[in-house]
Amino acid sequence: MKKQFRTIIREHVFKMIYQYELLGDSYNTVPKTYWLSEEENNKNVVNEANELFLNIAKNKDLLDNLYKDKLKDGWTFERIGIIEKCILRAALYELLNTKTPIYAINNDYGQIAKNYTDDKIASFIRGIIAAVEEEEKVKNK
Repeated sequence: MKKQFRTIIREHVFKMIYQYELLGDSYNTVPKTYWLSEEENNKNVVNEANELFLNIAKNKDLLDNLYKDKLKDGWTFERIGIIEKCILRAALYELLNTKTPIYAINNDYGQIAKNYTDDKIASFIRGIIAAVEEEEKVKNK
C-alpha cells in the first residue's frame, strides 16, 4: 500500500527528531545532515518535513511539559524512552498547531510507534494524545 504524503512527512520528522535527540546536534544542522542518508525525491516532502521538524525542535520543552502530568501508574518523564518522546513531540505539535484531524494524528503516530516499538507503546502514545486533546478542549470552552 502506498503511503500518503503527510504520512511520509511524519515518518521523516520522527526520524529527524530521533537523530536530534541521539546525536545532540544543533537543531539547525539536522535538516542538512538528515537528508544525506535518506532518499527522498519529492522536494515538497523535504521542505515540509524540515519546517515541521524545526518548529518541533524549537518547542521541545513546551511539548514535553504538555504530557508530564498525564503519566500514570508510577511512570515519570525520565522513564519514557527516546522514541516515545520523539513521537509524542511530533504528535502533540501537530495536535496543537495544525488543523490535522485527531484520527490522522493518532493513526500515523500510532503506526510509527508500532513500527519502531510495539503495540503497547502505540496505545500509550494514543492515550497521551487523547488526554492532551481533552485538556485543550476544556481550556478552549
